[in-house]
Amino acid sequence: MVVEKSYVEYTHPRQISLWLVQFELETILKIIELSCCPFGDDRADIYGDALALDGLGMVYEVNLHFGVTKQEAEAVMSLAGPGRIVMAKGCYSYIPGAGGGITLHNPEFSAIDSDASQSDLNYVFMKNRWIEKN
Repeated sequence: MVVEKSYVEYTHPRQISLWLVQFELETILKIIELSCCPFGDDRADIYGDALALDGLGMVYEVNLHFGVTKQEAEAVMSLAGPGRIVMAKGCYSYIPGAGGGITLHNPEFSAIDSDASQSDLNYVFMKNRWIEKN
């Protein structure tokens, strides 16, 4: 299904076409930060930053967004606190440019397989992270 939308930035209007397909990304995440913004009677948005592993073990930054009930928000916050390493699978979007990147929307979190050691994963996240040098 194609939906036409206009988004107006401060100076330049831009027309985009949304093609709503539920492609999913599955990865291992190391949670950096999560913040919960409750609103309404029973709704909350959770926004977060995380590091993720690609298929070769390289590390990249990922944004997280959840639109959930307050009860679901409590479950997400308890499972995925800062520093935790979890499996994540969900619909994603990519916006190029400085303010963009990959965002996982309402990902499902699960525990890491027992075969993977937390210390080994922490080492991979530290060693394989590409840092841009100025």
